[in-house]
Amino acid sequence: MTRHLPAIAFATVVLASSPAAAQSVNYTDAEQLFGEPVTTAATGKPQRVSDVPVNMDIVTAEQIRRSGADNIPDVLRFVAGVDVRRYGQLDAAVGIRGYNTALNPRVLVLVDGRQVYQDDYGFVPWPLIPVALRDIRQIEIIKGPSAALYGFNAVSGVINIVTFDPLRDKVNGVTAEGGSQHRGHGEATVTAQIPGSAGIRLSAEGFRADEFSGVPSNG
Repeated sequence: MTRHLPAIAFATVVLASSPAAAQSVNYTDAEQLFGEPVTTAATGKPQRVSDVPVNMDIVTAEQIRRSGADNIPDVLRFVAGVDVRRYGQLDAAVGIRGYNTALNPRVLVLVDGRQVYQDDYGFVPWPLIPVALRDIRQIEIIKGPSAALYGFNAVSGVINIVTFDPLRDKVNGVTAEGGSQHRGHGEATVTAQIPGSAGIRLSAEGFRADEFSGVPSNG
């Protein structure tokens, strides 16, 4: 018996017309200066990850690339203290420090500081987050009760997905993958810039697979 999952595709358009409209932190220059990832998630101001006053892990773009993962929950499986449960090809629940349920209301997920956690149903629609892996500069994971400063649904932790700034970072590329159970995945990202003035990034991603492998019949 085979259940077919429909293709899921999304497009992301990110615009920046001036330094004031872009991300407030120049992550590229800060990382080159300090020789390590920089974050604003802990205190609201730029800090080296080695100096932050909270229990934080950062997954860099290079680590994402080397992981071989094609979705965000699979990237998070490599982070100590993060529990990822799969409920099929697309559905996943992510918990921090052992607290995990199918609809996890205790982890706050952000994209560039903006909430993607669904208050009405109390869960995160991971396959619908409009960010391709190629667009991600780093994923910041804050663990423990200090994350509760972000709100009631951040009791066990916060996951902040930081994307590349199209005004400062030029990200281009196409990825296509395939596998068993008719699995197919592809993403494409293109960035256009007027140096110092404007930048635009376009992203698209698609996925399809059969939920269960077919069972051959006898006779």
